[in-house]
Amino acid sequence: MVRVQTPRLNWGNLSRMRNIRRGIIHHPAAVRYSYLQVHNQHRGQGWSGAGYTHYMHKDKTAYILRGKNQGAHAAGHNHDSFGYCLEGNYDIEYVDDDLLIEFAKFVRQESAKEFALINSNFQRHRDVGSTSCPGRNFPWNRFLALVTAKEAPAPANVWMGKSGQEVRELQDKLIAVGESLPRFGADGHFGDETLLAVQSFQRKHGISSPSGRFYGVPGPATQEKLDALIIAMKDEEAEDLKNVIFWPSSPSLRESAHKMLKRAVDRDHIDKRWLDQYEKKELRMADFITLKVHIDMMPNDSDVYEVHREDWEDYTERGLVNGENQMIL
Repeated sequence: MVRVQTPRLNWGNLSRMRNIRRGIIHHPAAVRYSYLQVHNQHRGQGWSGAGYTHYMHKDKTAYILRGKNQGAHAAGHNHDSFGYCLEGNYDIEYVDDDLLIEFAKFVRQESAKEFALINSNFQRHRDVGSTSCPGRNFPWNRFLALVTAKEAPAPANVWMGKSGQEVRELQDKLIAVGESLPRFGADGHFGDETLLAVQSFQRKHGISSPSGRFYGVPGPATQEKLDALIIAMKDEEAEDLKNVIFWPSSPSLRESAHKMLKRAVDRDHIDKRWLDQYEKKELRMADFITLKVHIDMMPNDSDVYEVHREDWEDYTERGLVNGENQMIL
């Protein structure tokens, strides 16, 4: 059970709510902002006091402010709702998963006294007003799963809130296998969007389900399946490459490739059948790549510029070079 405090504050006129049927979630849009700062700010605006009914600090201390008295947190929706606020600015920062679990416990604990713990009974401030509150980074789906859970919340997902190259690599893999990260992409941060992508992947491949304790955690089984799928995809791409015909779209590139192959045939570096295949548009990309590597490794004088070729041939006849483009000293 979350430990809750009821601070002694000076209030103006307050009116009791008779039918509390939902909870609206907020943030104060400030990285550090105590319930007392909120109270003093709202008092300074001429209100009766802090507009929220409940508040939680980042140190996981929970406070009942207006409680069952009507709040001033969502215009037009205060008469039948609790206004729960979590300290922070989740437009520019992310919610630590341990903190989110404690906040969900607090909301769950207080809400259960008044209304059913179902998704439709919880809203974000943005759902009822023109605002981004509780912030674009607030993990709403994760929060709903926690606050409406019939059992105790699952252990904290150690990946939630994590940032860095390891997360970026995970996101790249998820995108590669067809999972969607439409808003943030591979941004290197494990937030709500990445959590949903992991969960989707786990469901599709029978790794976990919403009732699983590690649903949304990219553990060994999830990572191994991702790696296996990506290896299989690369093998398929390699197999496809074997059957792709090499035929450059640019006429100048086609001519350059033809000259290279013909020169190699004239020097007996490759068999003429490869040139014939190219001219018939039957040369596969994989074969061309192999031929190119082979041709590049063969000794030749192709690196002699045309303006120097006459001198080069003269030097060769006079024995001034050893046939490998190196001058004899």
